[in-house]
Amino acid sequence: MITIINYDTFKQHRHIHKEIDVVTHDGLFHADEVFSIALLRLFHKNINIVRTRDKELLRQAISNKKVFVLDAGFIYNQNMLNFDHHQNDAPDGLSTVSMVFFYLFPDYNNDLLLKKVYNRLIVGINDWDLGKADRNLAGHPLHLPQLVSAFNRFGTREQDTQFLKAVDFAYSIVANEMNTAKEILKAEKIWDEKELINTGIVLLNEHCAFWRTIQGEDKSFKYIIQPDRGNWSVVTADNEQFPLPKISEKTDGLIFQHKNRFITVFDNARSAISFANKYLSNN
Repeated sequence: MITIINYDTFKQHRHIHKEIDVVTHDGLFHADEVFSIALLRLFHKNINIVRTRDKELLRQAISNKKVFVLDAGFIYNQNMLNFDHHQNDAPDGLSTVSMVFFYLFPDYNNDLLLKKVYNRLIVGINDWDLGKADRNLAGHPLHLPQLVSAFNRFGTREQDTQFLKAVDFAYSIVANEMNTAKEILKAEKIWDEKELINTGIVLLNEHCAFWRTIQGEDKSFKYIIQPDRGNWSVVTADNEQFPLPKISEKTDGLIFQHKNRFITVFDNARSAISFANKYLSNN
């Protein structure tokens, strides 16, 4: 459970630091500190948060080894749980969310899953907060930090409640990305065992949900054949450049073809491979 605690109460009762885990700045919140707290939720079920810019409270929190100070206080010292990046002696290129990530996962460089989470999720938040990313608000689609900032209700009584909603939102993304990274690692093993049955046509022996993520911008493999919920699908890497041909319902084994011609499903592998060799091998 996460709760917001009034910092006046904190100042009146110095011992309350035992119930306080995190101090961060008040006012407008950003993806940087929101996702930092979301990461902490992976290790702490109960997190109390003080949102403040009070100098005395920040001084107390900074000197307390049991309190995380995030994106505030102008000090970076992970031994004291101080994670701010606004001062001149802060590590170059790191915002608070990266500092917290590396603190929580010191073996990051030796863990393929954590590397994927960092590169897929944390880097974008880090670079946005440091002004490295394109912040063109007219651009589409929206960036993740913009979605987090949309939770703000600055100047209203809702702001603290909205902050907690933003943390919940961020935590769900972190948890999902942890799972996605695990699934991508599985998919990479499947992809590594692919069989090239014709120029640009790949056969997979297991369903690989993330083959597009693995292949990325590389379109050298134009068509993928893989098992699909008991059937076999032929999928194009790009239905604008390499649309699947429209075929008759009488085609052997045909179950379904999407009208946008990016996937065609057969009830057996032989029919899927035959379709690919007949219609796609010269593309």
